[in-house]
Amino acid sequence: MIDSALRSKYLTKMNGYVGRKWQIIKLGADVLRKLERNGELYVVDNAVFLLTEPERRFTHPQSSLTILAGPPAESLHLGKMIAGRLGARIMSSYIPYDRYQLSVAKRLGYRRNPWGRHCYVFEKTVS
Repeated sequence: MIDSALRSKYLTKMNGYVGRKWQIIKLGADVLRKLERNGELYVVDNAVFLLTEPERRFTHPQSSLTILAGPPAESLHLGKMIAGRLGARIMSSYIPYDRYQLSVAKRLGYRRNPWGRHCYVFEKTVS
């Protein structure tokens, strides 16, 4: 599982980096195993993603989703459901500048926030 996640299209587009909370980190096997032990790695059907426990950001509890493998729509949908169950009111996701993934997030109602030059943060109210 870890090896296939590290070879995903998402990670290739992100040059091996992922957004997690308010940071961009290099995702290697050791880091992914640590995140798996922390309970942040989710494998549901065809979707593989990281989802953080909600933390209070600004005024509402917020979770961060990182797509690793599988259909982006499935990861965004499942992540939103799980984040809501964990108590998050907002879920953010770092999406690479990829026309398809950007259109999927927009179609699912995520609000686009430019962050940096080659990445967008998408947020959606969970409740």
